[in-house]
Amino acid sequence: MKRPEGNPPEGFRDLCSGLHQDAVYFADGRIDQLAANCIEFVPKNKRAELRAYLEKLLAKLTPAELNGVMNRTKAAISFRRHGSKEFLMAVLNVLSRRMG
Repeated sequence: MKRPEGNPPEGFRDLCSGLHQDAVYFADGRIDQLAANCIEFVPKNKRAELRAYLEKLLAKLTPAELNGVMNRTKAAISFRRHGSKEFLMAVLNVLSRRMG
């Protein structure tokens, strides 16, 4: 069965590699700061593709499906309920501000 999100780009996997306890600690409970910290794991030349992928994911998938996408990565932490959606929306917002 084909996954609704398709194959994640390398930048998405890089982003998720930044999701670990230290990132959560340094974000001090702020989802936008967690997003900004994790974006630093994504090389600049992969950020446009990541942004397009996130736009597609957020438009098509439910919060539960987004949790599934995140759980299939190498992220050391996971989110409950709408957490993945909130995190990915924060990542998209930070990328949009940085990229214009």
